[in-house]
Amino acid sequence: RKGQFDEALEMFEAAAGLVPEQLGFRLNVALVHYLKGEHQKADVLYQQVIEQDDSYEGLLDFLASVESVEENFRVATSYLNQGEIDRAIERFDRIIRSSPDMGHAYNSKGVALAKRGDFEAAYEMMAKAEELMPDNAGVRLNMAIVRFLQGRRNEAAVIYQQAVEMDDRYEGHLQFIE
Repeated sequence: RKGQFDEALEMFEAAAGLVPEQLGFRLNVALVHYLKGEHQKADVLYQQVIEQDDSYEGLLDFLASVESVEENFRVATSYLNQGEIDRAIERFDRIIRSSPDMGHAYNSKGVALAKRGDFEAAYEMMAKAEELMPDNAGVRLNMAIVRFLQGRRNEAAVIYQQAVEMDDRYEGHLQFIE
C-alpha cells in the first residue's frame, strides 16, 4: 500500500543519510520509488548506485523479468535513454520474441540499432513496425531519419512528407530534410 511505501522510503532515506557509503540503503530508496511507480526517479537513483558499484547492475533486469510486457518495454527504453544500447537491444529482442505483434518494440529496437550505426537493420525493424502500425506517423518519421543518415536524401524527403501527411504535427520537425 502507498502509505507503507512512503514510510519505507522515509526510513531508507534516513538510513542512507546516516550511512552514505552503504549503497544498499540507496538501492532500496530506488526500489521504493520503482514500486511507487516513480520509474524515472528510480532509474536515476539506480544509475547513481551502479556508477559507484557495478555489482548492483542487472537489478532492473531482475525486476523486469517478473513484470508485464509493458514494464519490460519501459525497462528497455530506460536502457536506451541511459545509452546502454546493447542491453536495450537484448531487452527489445526478448519483448519481440514474447510479443511479436508489439510494433513499438520493433520501432524502438530500430532506434537503438540506428544509435549503434547499423542503419540497414534499423530500417528493417522500423519497416516491420510500420507493417504492424501502419497509421503511426512517428515510425515513418524515424524511417525518414534513418534514410537521411544513410545518405538517401530523396527517399528520406518522400518518407518524411508521408509522415507529415499522416500527422501534420510533424511538419517542421526535420527541416534538414525538407
